[in-house]
Amino acid sequence: AVVNRDQILEAAESIEPLPASVSRLIAVVSEPDFDARAIVDIVAHDPALAGEVLARANSAASGSHAQIGDLQTAAARVGANAVVEIAIRRSMQARLQSEVTAYGLAPNQLWVHSVATSVAADVVRTAAASTIPPMLTTAALVHDIGKIVIAKCLSSQLTGLIAAAAATDGLDLTEVERDVLGIDHGEAGAVVVRKWGLPLSVQIALRQHHRPPNGDVFAQALTLADLLAHAAKEPETASGEEDLGLFMPLAAPHAAAVGITTAKLPSLVMAIDHLTQGIMRNYGGGALAA
Repeated sequence: AVVNRDQILEAAESIEPLPASVSRLIAVVSEPDFDARAIVDIVAHDPALAGEVLARANSAASGSHAQIGDLQTAAARVGANAVVEIAIRRSMQARLQSEVTAYGLAPNQLWVHSVATSVAADVVRTAAASTIPPMLTTAALVHDIGKIVIAKCLSSQLTGLIAAAAATDGLDLTEVERDVLGIDHGEAGAVVVRKWGLPLSVQIALRQHHRPPNGDVFAQALTLADLLAHAAKEPETASGEEDLGLFMPLAAPHAAAVGITTAKLPSLVMAIDHLTQGIMRNYGGGALAA
């Protein structure tokens, strides 16, 4: 029997919570006038997280001769949203590195794409004429979490048939998910991040990131980041640039919505590829993957 929408929503509601320290960070940053000292207090009780925040701060200050050695300065340097993104990335790594057989994703594949999309989100924010909140990088990191939810509910055979139907009919995978299950992985992911306490903007972006442009600039920035991360894994052409033939028509309206010209997209893809490879070397990961 085909699993129905209600069963998938129930699975999304019951997904394993984030670590308490990460949940506290999200709660603090969600307050309009949060106290930066509260962030430092939380990070200080997690040595591994503290080390990564310090490393990120010193990387951001690489042009300076003075090394940053205290957490308060480091947190101020990278910003509150970046601290949240680092914490979520660390807590999500094991979940996203697992094989997701139902979607044909080998071990590490979903993790690498999630990291690449978060890198793409930073690149998009920097290049965009529109002002896009830094929470975009966190939204990008968790944008496919709904796949894990649906994969737990369905057999690999059924999701394989869904993927085959999408390819045969030239449809987006999420269109077939909605036709067969009454829900897609974006909507399932939105339920998960709501449970985790992430802002409404992130919930909407996850729900919309495989749907037609709807005027929500934050959601369209996430869609663009996802498309550029997928493009970054494509083989390079003879000119040394990635082949964006399949992605350009899809990316163009989202790029326009955030104020990026299509002429800039090839260079952004190359930057995303380069930056992601560097990050994955630090994490001991592999090459870019879909």
